[in-house]
Amino acid sequence: MPRSNHRDYLRRVRKAAEDPQLRRAMNRAAESYSAARAEGLASVDFDALSQQVRAIKERAIEHLPALIARFRQEAEGVGACVYEAKTAEDARRYIVDLARRQGVTLAVKSKSMATEEIGLNPALEAAGVRSVETDLGEWVVQLAGERPSHMVSPAIHKTREEVAELLSRVTGRHIDPDIPSLVKVARAELRRCFVEAQMGITGANIAIAETGTLVLVTNEGNGRLASSLPPIHVAVVGIEKLVRSLDDAVPILKILARNSTGQTLTSYTTFITGPSRTSDIEKTPVLGVHGPQQLHIVLLDNGRGALRNDPEFRESLYCIRCGACMYLCPAFQVVAGHLFGHIYTGAIGTVLTAWHHGIENAKEPLGLCHGCRYCVDVCPSRIDTPRMVLRLRERIVENEGLPLANSAALRGVVRRPERLRA
Repeated sequence: MPRSNHRDYLRRVRKAAEDPQLRRAMNRAAESYSAARAEGLASVDFDALSQQVRAIKERAIEHLPALIARFRQEAEGVGACVYEAKTAEDARRYIVDLARRQGVTLAVKSKSMATEEIGLNPALEAAGVRSVETDLGEWVVQLAGERPSHMVSPAIHKTREEVAELLSRVTGRHIDPDIPSLVKVARAELRRCFVEAQMGITGANIAIAETGTLVLVTNEGNGRLASSLPPIHVAVVGIEKLVRSLDDAVPILKILARNSTGQTLTSYTTFITGPSRTSDIEKTPVLGVHGPQQLHIVLLDNGRGALRNDPEFRESLYCIRCGACMYLCPAFQVVAGHLFGHIYTGAIGTVLTAWHHGIENAKEPLGLCHGCRYCVDVCPSRIDTPRMVLRLRERIVENEGLPLANSAALRGVVRRPERLRA
């Protein structure tokens, strides 16, 4: 990265560190999260459960090609259309072409980092399709013209006062900075979009190979509405979300909500196996009843295959997107995700960024990880993210060298990785 860009990045880091509104928002979120997580995990053995999840993810990634083939076979067998997208461009093209063929003018989206990863919203808008985020946090950042700053809490960087000011401007009426009132505004503004949309777009937290099933873990209800009201449902799913069986999905579900929101289970845990159907008349099966007639599942690679084949970074694919590592990361607490990350945020996000969006977009955020290892302690897959961050730094040095401003600061760490374990 040019030195001028590096200086600009450091300037933005300092500005974020001195921003009282950002500090207020991040402190509020951290305090609420820590208490909720402690309560959620009180009834389970976190160490034992995380070891189980780690083993499940290791097994799934090891046998990933077979799981992809099995999932495709089973999902197509129950009426879904499965498309394997090698790149972000490939995935965008498939979805945009589908929208054009079906005459889609309005799409509603449930929260999905995979769709953020491929840049789906701008592609749909360029094709004349209005794409509306329906997760409250995603809707807020969409209205603000920003991108999510956290995998689970997209608007974590905004205070209730900032959200109230934004919604007041959008709706043209004064809205008090009272959180229940802000939620009511979102419900009123977004409800008609669900009814009018011709396409609903979601991600998936888990994909079960032996049944061709998608699992969505949500709280607001928008995921169920987006996946059931429009006549076409499109799910964009990273291939690392695949597991072998329902038995393998259960431990992930058992720890995901507890570690992410402090809940035993989220309000909605949705299993989708093919489009809606009925056999009520003469036992003749027909697709498309009250739910979608079409289900399109885009299995996204976009660098995941390369990650799987790199033994030093393979474990990044074990991430179940709980977001715990960011809630408790000291650096993330200071600058939030717009600086500590690209599309995927935090230390784990910088590793994923190198494969999904190129090393250039990961270089600067890598410098924010200090190797404190809090992320390892709270990770339900026991991912050693600091090790991967250090190794990625080393690869950059080996291949390109470092800007002079970074060299002195990182030279000792690169040569003595044990410092990150101190």
